[in-house]
Amino acid sequence: FLIQYGVKEIYLAGFDGYSHDMSENYAEQSMAFVTQNAVFDAMNRGMCEVINQLRKEITIKFLTTEKYVK
Repeated sequence: FLIQYGVKEIYLAGFDGYSHDMSENYAEQSMAFVTQNAVFDAMNRGMCEVINQLRKEITIKFLTTEKYVK
């Protein structure tokens, strides 16, 4: 959407990825809908793939430190 409208840069916050330690992933434990490490790893890989694909068309910068998604 943003690329179609000519945006040149996207700034992301909170896209640091998922840790195997569930307490690091959710502010409220009742929000935890995923508990398996293999699923966390797959989500991190998927986010990396999408971000890297988008970087071919637009500059993406992180406002927060990315831990598991680079």
